[in-house]
Amino acid sequence: MRGNKSLFRKILVIIAIGFIFSIAAFAYFSQKPANTNTEKPQVSQDTDGYKKTSDDGSQPADSKSETKTAEDQQTTQTDDQKVVSGQKPTNTQLPVRTIINNLAKIIAKPQISESASSNKLATSKTIPDDNATYTIKYITADKQVVAAKTLHGKLNEKVTIEAEDLFDKGYELLDQDVKSLTLAAKTNEIVFQVGKSREQMPLEEFLKYEVNYKYPLKYRNLNFANRQKELEDFVVKKVYQHETETGVFYGTEDQAEQIRRTMLNSSYQGAYFRYATDIKPMPPKPTKNGLYELNIEFTYKEWPENIEEGEAAITKFYEKYKDRVKTDAEKAKLIQDWILKNVKSRMPSDKEPNFPWVNNSKGQRRIHFPASAMLDGEGVCLTYAMTFARLAERFGLDVRVIQGASISGGENDKASAERVAKYQEKLNNPDTTTYNASFFNHSWNLVKINGNWHHVDIYHDLNLAQNFNLTDKHQFFLQSDDFVKKVSIEYKIGRRTKKHNIYKIWNKNRIPAAPTSQNSAKTLPDLTN
Repeated sequence: MRGNKSLFRKILVIIAIGFIFSIAAFAYFSQKPANTNTEKPQVSQDTDGYKKTSDDGSQPADSKSETKTAEDQQTTQTDDQKVVSGQKPTNTQLPVRTIINNLAKIIAKPQISESASSNKLATSKTIPDDNATYTIKYITADKQVVAAKTLHGKLNEKVTIEAEDLFDKGYELLDQDVKSLTLAAKTNEIVFQVGKSREQMPLEEFLKYEVNYKYPLKYRNLNFANRQKELEDFVVKKVYQHETETGVFYGTEDQAEQIRRTMLNSSYQGAYFRYATDIKPMPPKPTKNGLYELNIEFTYKEWPENIEEGEAAITKFYEKYKDRVKTDAEKAKLIQDWILKNVKSRMPSDKEPNFPWVNNSKGQRRIHFPASAMLDGEGVCLTYAMTFARLAERFGLDVRVIQGASISGGENDKASAERVAKYQEKLNNPDTTTYNASFFNHSWNLVKINGNWHHVDIYHDLNLAQNFNLTDKHQFFLQSDDFVKKVSIEYKIGRRTKKHNIYKIWNKNRIPAAPTSQNSAKTLPDLTN
C-alpha cells in the first residue's frame, strides 16, 4: 500500500512538470515587445523586491536603494530573451527562470511520510527535562546565612562539594570539610555549619559561647613575637578546648616560660584555665629566621567527658535564666543565689584515694570542678569559684578566679599577723619551677560590676552562715579589698562572746584592685525561683 502511494506521487510530479513547461513556453512566445524608450529612468527597490520609479523618472526621496551604475544599466543577455536593464515587465507573469527555480526547489524538497512525521513529534514530547540546581549555604547556629551560591547540574547527578574558606569573612567551618549530594529534585541544598572565627574572636567574646569540643581550635597566625597578650589568649583558648598542648607556635626564646610565670599563679581571665593543673613549656628550638619553635603541654585532673557534661549543664542554666536578668548586679546575684541553694560544700580528707584530687560523694567526678557543682551539687572552694566564673562569663561579665590563701585566727592578732606575712611573701614570689598548690589553700572571685571590680566568695558565705548560725549569706558578695582582707565574726559560747577572724591573702601585683564595695546589691530579689 505504501509503495503504491509513492508511485502515484511520482506520476503526479511528472504531469506537473509537463504542465508547467507548457505554460512557460506559451508565456515566452506571447510576451509583448520591450519599451524602446532610450531615456533610462532612475530606479529604486520597493519592499516587494520589485523596482519602482516616480512619475517623472526621478528617484523617491525615501528610497533606500542605491542608483544603479552605468555598468549595471547596460543591456544583458538572458537564456530566454534580451532584457534592457531598468525595464519593468509589462505583464504580470513571473520570469521563466524564476518559475523553473521554484519548481526545482519543490522537486528537491524531501518528502516526509505521515508515519515519520508523527514519530518525530512523539519523540520530541518524551525528551526529559533533567536540569537541576543546587544551592550551597553556610549557616550559623542561629540560622544566619553568611554565604551562598547556586550551581547547575542534572537530575540524579551526584555532586561533591568542598567547603569554602570563609576566614576573610570572619567565620570558620564547624562541620565536615566535604559533603556529597545526589540531585533528586529540581532544586537542592547543601548546608555547611559555620561559626565566628575563634582565632579572630577577642577572648572576652570567646568566653560568652559554649565550648565546641567537637572541632579543635585552628590558628593560622602562629607567630606571637611581640604579641604576648595574644599568646596568653591563645593559651587560654587551647585549655578551654581541653587540648593537651598548644601545638607548635613561634616567638622569642622565653615567651613560653613567661606564660607559665604569668598565668599559673595569677588571676588570669578564663575560668576553665584552672582545669590545667600544670603548664609545661617545651625547650625552645631556634629557627633560621631568628624566632624559636615553642610548645606548651598541659596536665588535667578531670576527664574530658565530665568537662563537656558540665559545660552543657552551664549552657542549660544560661538559656533558662538569660532573660530574667538585665544589669550586671542582677546577673551576679542570680548566680550566687543559685549556687548557695544547689551546691553543698565538703572538705576532702587526706585518707581519700588520690588526695587532694578526690572524687565527689557520687564518685563520678572530681570534686574540684564545675561539673561536680552543676551535675552533682557538691564542691570545694575551687569548685564554687570556677562555677561562678564560668556562669558569669556566659552572661557577659568580666570575672577572675583568684588563687590565694585564707587563714582563720582567734583573738591573738599578733600570731595571725605573722602567718599572714609569711603567706603574703610566698604569694608575691611564687616558685614556678615546679607547680605546687600547697600554699594556695583558697579560691574565690573578682567580678566587674558597672566598671568596678568586687570580691565574691560564695564558699565562705555558705560555710560561715552554717558554722556560726548566720542569717546573712551574702557577707562576701561584691566587697572591696579592705573588707575581705580581714573579716571579724563575733559568736557566743555559752555566755561568752568570742571573735573569729578570717584573713585573705592574694598577689595584689597581679590581680585588679577592688577599691569599693557594692554589697548593697545583696538586697536584690532572688530570681532563681
